[in-house]
Amino acid sequence: MKTKKGVIIQKLGELFVAYDNETGTIFEFNEVGYFIFNQIKKGKERNEILKSITRHFDVSLEETEKDLDNFLRELEKRDLIETK
Repeated sequence: MKTKKGVIIQKLGELFVAYDNETGTIFEFNEVGYFIFNQIKKGKERNEILKSITRHFDVSLEETEKDLDNFLRELEKRDLIETK
């Protein structure tokens, strides 16, 4: 899994925005989403990201797993990450 080339992240107030230069796609997310996006940029895979989130934000694995999968699907759907 990796971020798509040309995707730029900007902080706007309390939110973060991913912008794809090629397609014009814009996607807003919070601090946790930003954390996940940075983990992807570092080349981390899903399970590594999951463990990092639970340690960094002190949340349970069960509550995090579903949210992470939903967020990753949304990033993929918007063509902001490549999973293959």
